[in-house]
Amino acid sequence: MDPISFQEGAVSELVINVEEERQLRPADPHAGLQDGRLQRKQPDLRLALHVLFVARFKQYDIAWEHLAKVIEYLQTHRTFERDGYPDLPAGVDRLTFELMTQSFTEQNDVWNALRTTYLPSALYRVRLVVLRDVKPAPRDQITLPVVVNLHEVS
Repeated sequence: MDPISFQEGAVSELVINVEEERQLRPADPHAGLQDGRLQRKQPDLRLALHVLFVARFKQYDIAWEHLAKVIEYLQTHRTFERDGYPDLPAGVDRLTFELMTQSFTEQNDVWNALRTTYLPSALYRVRLVVLRDVKPAPRDQITLPVVVNLHEVS
């Protein structure tokens, strides 16, 4: 319940929401044959992260200058792909940044939830964070939980 604090003299980032993008998710959990056996694999999980960039500086105009540099950079580099950024986490092929516009009410709700006073900030939606089922189990090894009636056992 403690209010969050942001580093003085820096632009900090904070993930404030995670949501699944279901419209892009295939429903079929079967991946096909491997070693002659049908493999079951969950579809890729595509997420959208809401990332808040917060500038905390002693001078308000300096905070806006630094935040403007972040916005400018993400406007000219909207997509980060593994080819150009090999340090992306395993399973993440691409990150796409979209600036989000919040109403005053939505913005107020975010800052109230953070339990701190407003600081110059920009909210981005980071799309297509893909988490893959990297170790699919062979279909004959998948077991479902067994429900046992205790009256039948005794």
